[in-house]
Amino acid sequence: MEIEYPRWQAYNIKQALQQSRIVAISGSRQSGKTTIARQIMNDNFIFRSLDRVELLQAAKNDPHEFVQHSEGTMIIDEIQKVPELFSEIKLAVDSDNRVGQFLLKQSQ
Repeated sequence: MEIEYPRWQAYNIKQALQQSRIVAISGSRQSGKTTIARQIMNDNFIFRSLDRVELLQAAKNDPHEFVQHSEGTMIIDEIQKVPELFSEIKLAVDSDNRVGQFLLKQSQ
């Protein structure tokens, strides 16, 4: 059984999501980015991992539709796999000033 320890950065990420429309977590593989995201998630979060082939294809085929959501925070894991999502996210937050719309996770 693997023990999951609370990440001290989780508090800072929660605070950032209450102040900014987009928050990004970047780091090397296996450094705990997904663990942190899961620790702050609640019912208002949508989690989309681009490691899943069907979600990767959906993001590539229609980036505009992929980022659409009307409430809560959308977490997009491995966003670096579809760079076109960045401009669609910019357009989305330019037209909606709600804080905490996107939590983007990328590996370097």
